[in-house]
Amino acid sequence: MALKKQKEVKGFTSEYWKVTNFKADLMTCTLTACLSLFKDKYTRDSDNSAIMKSIGFKWIIPEEFETIAQITVLELVSYIYTKIKESKPEIKRDENGLPMFEPDGVTPIMEETNWFNDAEDVLEIPLDPSL
Repeated sequence: MALKKQKEVKGFTSEYWKVTNFKADLMTCTLTACLSLFKDKYTRDSDNSAIMKSIGFKWIIPEEFETIAQITVLELVSYIYTKIKESKPEIKRDENGLPMFEPDGVTPIMEETNWFNDAEDVLEIPLDPSL
């Protein structure tokens, strides 16, 4: 899995976001992940060190995962990508920090604050079907 969304970094347009590592900590019940940006899928596949930017994430392991030992790596990775793209709407505010409302004066205007929310999912198929 990966995400596709363009970002300009260091004068280059890159678009391929990939979880490059993650860790489930049983003592603190936390899940941490690193999402790294590569120019494109080809660059990621040919040179894993060609990272343009990395972003760290941390979440509490959800109660739905009763025991971490029962979770597959694929389930963890899928959960990580779902959390990264999770919608985070907030009330839009004007230049003075005051909430903005629809013309009815009652309904607040909402805006999406998660930049990754509309990123395209990229499914990766291994070259070796036995993997």
